[in-house]
Amino acid sequence: GDVMIVAGERPTINADIRSNVLDLEPYAAPEEEEDEEQVPSKDRLIPDTPLPLELLSSADANINVEFASMRTVALDVTDVRMNMALQNGDLRLSELRLVGELGGELNVTGRLFADVNGIGRLTIAGNGSGLTPGFLANDAEELEHLPIFDLDLEAQATGQTVRDLAATLSGYLRLIGGEGKVRSGALTVFTEDFVAQLLNTLNPLSKQQPFTNVICTAVLATFKDGTVTGQPILVQQTARLNIFGNANIDLSTEILNVTFQTVPQKGLGIGLSNLVNPYIKVSGTLAKPTLGLNPEGVLIEGGAAVATAGLSVLAKSFKDRFLTGKDACGAAIRKADEARQNAAPQS
Repeated sequence: GDVMIVAGERPTINADIRSNVLDLEPYAAPEEEEDEEQVPSKDRLIPDTPLPLELLSSADANINVEFASMRTVALDVTDVRMNMALQNGDLRLSELRLVGELGGELNVTGRLFADVNGIGRLTIAGNGSGLTPGFLANDAEELEHLPIFDLDLEAQATGQTVRDLAATLSGYLRLIGGEGKVRSGALTVFTEDFVAQLLNTLNPLSKQQPFTNVICTAVLATFKDGTVTGQPILVQQTARLNIFGNANIDLSTEILNVTFQTVPQKGLGIGLSNLVNPYIKVSGTLAKPTLGLNPEGVLIEGGAAVATAGLSVLAKSFKDRFLTGKDACGAAIRKADEARQNAAPQS
């Protein structure tokens, strides 16, 4: 490829880089074990890191990159294309295309610039089809049976820090997955302790079987002025259990209000059905979440159970058509699409 740098008060960089292979595995940073006793407790999870807005005005650039394949610790990609331009402090990602080994494709565009008042403005759009979460598989056979996902994302935000962006976030996320088989406990390996605890609580049956047969998954989130909502935000149907989740998360305060209902499939049997926690509530903050269970009226916090009020009232927040319908994912998707159409400005 070619790289040209024109010196000046504001340098210009033009680069056209092509290669058959980009191997990033040797440059991956080694994982460091954290000493829990030395890690200070955080009141906020979203960092107050300043955006590099001044850096955007330090140079102009036109970057075009193409790799026939790319290897990383977590991901192998067979086709990478990126086109990015930086002009007068306006950074535009006009193309980022990644094609996976199994044919899935992800496309991302974006823009970041500072307005006349020095406030950063960020927009991101992404769509993907045939995406396979390969990190959940231990071998080729598991990889072949994983669910395949489609992604649709639009987001806009403003501010001078990462925390500002979160507090002003607007847009939506739609992630739809089909049938597949996932090794039980595969996701908990990659999550924090609380998330792993939540996943095991939502699906205690995963401990009773080596694999979970997933029928469908729908993640349907709306972002508006820093608040993440979904009614429902999650629907997952499996061969033995259905999971439904509603959410209202204020990213400006990081306060959580997330509820889940789990429904055993017919024919599961009384013994296994008794293992299921019908209503689950996640409250607290992103930095310090707490998990509440019903009907026994216990709250799990930091591994300790304490008495609390029952959460059976949460059942009223879920629509019967989601709980009893044979196509719960489809019903949730139709509801989300209808709500988005109604919220769109009329021409």
